[in-house]
Amino acid sequence: MASSEEEWNDQFAALNEPFCWMDFELHRIYMDHEPEDEFVSALDKCKDNFLNVLLNDANLRNASMSNEMRARESDKDDEEEVQPKYRVHDPNIKWDKMEPKFGDIFESAEQLKFCVANYVVSHGYQIYFAKCDSVRIVAKCGKSNEDNQCPFRLHAAWMYKERSLQIKTMTRIHKCSRPFTFGSIVSPKWIGRHYMTEIAKKPKLKLREMISDIRRTFRCDLNEHYARIWDYFYELLRSNPGSTCKVSVINNPDGKSYFYIFYICFKALSSGRKSGCKKMIGLDGCFLKGEVKDELLTTIARDANNQVYPIAWVVVDAENKPNWTWFLELTHDDLILDGGRGLVIISDQHKGLLEAVKDILPHVEHRQCARHIYENFKKAYTKLELKRLFWASSMSCKHIGEIKKLSPGVYEYLMSKHPRTWCRAFFTPGFACEAV
Repeated sequence: MASSEEEWNDQFAALNEPFCWMDFELHRIYMDHEPEDEFVSALDKCKDNFLNVLLNDANLRNASMSNEMRARESDKDDEEEVQPKYRVHDPNIKWDKMEPKFGDIFESAEQLKFCVANYVVSHGYQIYFAKCDSVRIVAKCGKSNEDNQCPFRLHAAWMYKERSLQIKTMTRIHKCSRPFTFGSIVSPKWIGRHYMTEIAKKPKLKLREMISDIRRTFRCDLNEHYARIWDYFYELLRSNPGSTCKVSVINNPDGKSYFYIFYICFKALSSGRKSGCKKMIGLDGCFLKGEVKDELLTTIARDANNQVYPIAWVVVDAENKPNWTWFLELTHDDLILDGGRGLVIISDQHKGLLEAVKDILPHVEHRQCARHIYENFKKAYTKLELKRLFWASSMSCKHIGEIKKLSPGVYEYLMSKHPRTWCRAFFTPGFACEAV
């Protein structure tokens, strides 16, 4: 019986001989037969490199995975595809949401120009195409016949590997005002693309109806902007606690309210003037040259470096005594000027301003701005010698005699302007301000 067993083992001895030299041991192999939770633990390495690779964790796990699990893994890999680096323009978004950005890809030059035109109308900038040919498109902000200071610039060119237009460089910063005049970038073709459906539905659409709808849809009418002035008013007060903002409107018999005055004085500016500026303020007015033909009245100061420091400003319909009085009353309360005691005012001696200062700031020292006097002076007297003597007289009264010898008519003119208000020799000391 023993001999028969030895014969039986000898039959399989040849099968075991190829593996007898392999000194390896596999342990800690655990297989869970649930298909979604299969895993293989780490293996001890053996001396055969081929078996080490074949029997590593990843290969054993892949070998034990079902076809369903492999399909699920491949679908997961497909979902993790790399997204394109730059944005492809979507022509179906709303017109006022279109905004060109660096790297944007467009199907054609017409699509890019349509996007830029929508951006212009939505934001109110005056952008024009400096270059527009088969190679590139360059857009700048401002007027083509002027030296523009706005840094906005867009440069687009064709891509190398595909027939698409891409924005290669772009400076999005704007340092210009919003004139709301769009120039040639808003063309009849641009209007036609927006009104293609309306014209198809209503072929007999009247021109007046279209103009009215364009102004309403694309916010070309400034009445809508004036209607939101109260939103601007409350936002200023919310974001600048302690500031003073005043809005005045006129209620007409037709039931409509019309803009009249808007006053702004930020808390930070008024506090800075009290703590770090000289004992002087300047008052002046200028015309607004945009779509709104009102006037801007301002109050400024001089800081420790003798630089201009803005304090308050107001938009009014005209420069007159009532508006100056209203403005000075608010400024007096915000800056606590105490009737003008220990204060110097420099202005252009506007009649309405003079009367308002006498009423609101009776104790102030009121000086004239020498530059305003000279602007009127040079219209009648253009000699360079008179210009030199005028500015010398604003610093010292001894040059007045030279002017009298040179031209008695000039002397009488300057005497009528009250030299005590614009000649430094007559200024009261102690204000640390020598500006004339």
